[in-house]
Order: sequence, then structure tokens, then C-alpha cells
Amino acid sequence: MARRYVRDSQGRFAATGTVRLAKTEKALVSRLERAHPGLQLSFHGGREASVLSRIVVPKEARGQGTGSRAMRAITNFADRKGRNVALSPSSDFGGSKKRLTEFYGRFGFKKNKDLAVSETMLREPRRRRR
Repeated sequence: MARRYVRDSQGRFAATGTVRLAKTEKALVSRLERAHPGLQLSFHGGREASVLSRIVVPKEARGQGTGSRAMRAITNFADRKGRNVALSPSSDFGGSKKRLTEFYGRFGFKKNKDLAVSETMLREPRRRRR
């Protein structure tokens, strides 16, 4: 179980209770797409890493933190599961490849040097502090 947070009337985050943690990539995608209407994700478990092959934030929701919240949820999931996450930034959905590379870098993604994974960026799980 994890604490659930929502924004209060002054824009601050406040705890509202607990939610069950997603057990699979598919469950996480379903949760995120329900929480953020219009968000399109393709995130699945692979042999060497979980692969994020698509994240599309609707134009009207861009710049409001939707993509960052989705990426935090994905990286937190991967950290809990001890999974690498792989992706390849692309301008196919209207974003700038350079800007996307910088965006993913803020979440710990680095240039992939692992030949077993075909994606161009890879993030290793972070250990949780106790």
C-alpha cells in the first residue's frame, strides 16, 4: 500500500489515504490512463527491461506536469520491482527529440550501452533508502 496524494485548494499536495500499488506494467498503464484522460501509454515488461515505447500527453495537458507524474509513477514502479526501464525518444508524436532526451534524463535515463536492449536510453532501478 502507498499513500495517495492530491492537490488541495492552494495547489499543495495532501495525503488522502492509501491505494494499492500496481503489480504489473499493464495495471500501471491502466491506472495512469484513468487518472489522466487522454494520456496514451505503451509500457510493457521485456526480457531485459520494461520498455516504455510510447507516452503521449494531450496538447491541452502539456506543461501541467502530467508527463512528469506519469514518469515518476513508472520509475517508482520499476524501482519497487528492481527492473530496468528502456525507451527511445522520438519526435513521432510532436515532441522535440532533444527536449525529450533531456526530460528523460531528469528521471535517471542515460544513453544505453547494453547491447541486449535495443532502445537508446536505459534507467537502472534505484535502491530505496530505509
